[in-house]
Amino acid sequence: PFTDGNGRTSRLIMNLALIQDGYQLAIIPPVLRAEYNDTIRQYQNKGKPEPFCDFIAERVYETQKEIMRLLHIPLPDLK
Repeated sequence: PFTDGNGRTSRLIMNLALIQDGYQLAIIPPVLRAEYNDTIRQYQNKGKPEPFCDFIAERVYETQKEIMRLLHIPLPDLK
């Protein structure tokens, strides 16, 4: 509904929903913005939510790893 900032607003609302459900933030860096938008279009045009859900799940995971790295917390060995 805004002339600018719709994407930022939607990502802010998405992250609010993630946090309210106990998840980590999903940071989407500019280099991945095209892929993010593509997953949204796949859902809008083909009714396929899986690519979007998979993308956001991966971003939540990668964001958590980055936070742990910045805080010097070792990543657990998942083997």
